[in-house]
Amino acid sequence: MGSVKLALLNIKKNFRNEKELKSSFIISVVGMAINNIAFLILWYYFGKTIGELNGWKPMDIFGLYGFDATSYGIVASLFSGMFDIPNYISSGNFDYVKPLVPGHVL
Repeated sequence: MGSVKLALLNIKKNFRNEKELKSSFIISVVGMAINNIAFLILWYYFGKTIGELNGWKPMDIFGLYGFDATSYGIVASLFSGMFDIPNYISSGNFDYVKPLVPGHVL
């Protein structure tokens, strides 16, 4: 149960960071869109040139890539700062993320 609370805290922290750094968020979204479009164009020409590859048609590859990109996007947007939590705890900065209730000791 503690890991679920930690994951929810991390999600809240990520949303708070995205609200503070709007220009960084927009730049990363545009950069990722350019990256994904370039990758799809690459696979389009690859599929057009090669055709079917070991039973995989170009639309199968697009579907697989779409599933992969969607699942990665969900995980990266919700849990991207998860590996920073040990550093926050060891440096004492975790106290700034989670406000302490009076009388509560970590």
